[in-house]
Amino acid sequence: MRFSDMLLRMALPLMVSMLLLGGCSTEIAEDTTPPSASNEEGSTTTGQNDGSGEDDVCSGGELGPREAWELLNGSDADSVVFLDIRTETEFEDGHVPGARSFHSYAPDIDERLDELPRDTTYIVYCLKGVLSARFVDNMESLGFTSVCSIEGGWNKWNSSGLPVAEGPE
Repeated sequence: MRFSDMLLRMALPLMVSMLLLGGCSTEIAEDTTPPSASNEEGSTTTGQNDGSGEDDVCSGGELGPREAWELLNGSDADSVVFLDIRTETEFEDGHVPGARSFHSYAPDIDERLDELPRDTTYIVYCLKGVLSARFVDNMESLGFTSVCSIEGGWNKWNSSGLPVAEGPE
């Protein structure tokens, strides 16, 4: 057996394992989030002032899980929608209470995005927070005005001890 064949036999199972275990973290390799300020949780926010005197809490950046939880339970909770872009199975195994399953690789994702109101606040999350950052960028390019992701995604939400819902929507 040639050395190159032996390397391929050893590397292929490792590459497959990395893809399967990587979750949403394999989607982008570089940090594409805009410059931001750190808060007390160590997460980043990119609240930007739109000139109205009020800061947007969800304008393209990240919120820490506790900040997202506060939005979910705040006075404007009716105008905040959580989008879980993981698979249906991952969603059913555990998700943010009240979140909508919005699997990002669904064949009808473009049509589903077109149906969403552009002026609602959306908080997007995936498994680790990387794919959701790219999804936020895509939503902004489509005209969504208030959209952000959860820093660290579902993994960080779940490890923060915040409430978890299970089952379908």
